[in-house]
Amino acid sequence: MPKPRIFSCGVALSVCALVPAFAQAPAINVKPGLWEMVSDRSSKGLPQTQAMPQLPPDMLAQLPPEQRKRIENVMKAARVQQGGRKVKQSCVTREQLARGLAFGSENRPNCKRTVNTQSATRWELTEICSDRRGQQTIHARYEAPTPKVISGTVDITMDGGGRKMSMKQTMRGRWLGPDCGNVKPK
Repeated sequence: MPKPRIFSCGVALSVCALVPAFAQAPAINVKPGLWEMVSDRSSKGLPQTQAMPQLPPDMLAQLPPEQRKRIENVMKAARVQQGGRKVKQSCVTREQLARGLAFGSENRPNCKRTVNTQSATRWELTEICSDRRGQQTIHARYEAPTPKVISGTVDITMDGGGRKMSMKQTMRGRWLGPDCGNVKPK
């Protein structure tokens, strides 16, 4: 039985929330610069990561720094995959805003995107991608009541190989200023 494909959306969605769908349509009115994005994610039906034994803090402290950092990163990645809150700073440039939104599907012919609503303050889309492993549906809704605030939800369902999975992400973003400092655009 083929495993359903889980498309990478987690961190990218926070940055994607700040850019419009198409350059010729009205862009969502947000400022370029440094943004703080807070996202909460929950999931149902996602395959569990391999059981990772939790190491007590005193054991972690005895490990060489490089090995401890590697283990901590693996444990952190496993927690993020299952859901939870993430706070991240993102640098959004004028060029990114001009390029538009992509969920990694912009060059895949097996995806169909429908923009349901797009204005300077509200944006909503549905994207359906299908391949031999199954189907993924993304429904995204964003609102920017001011150029310095954005909020949104993304609902993702995946169906393949007889398994159904879903993920919901809510996010809130606030503009911190025009200078990104040490935060590099992605």
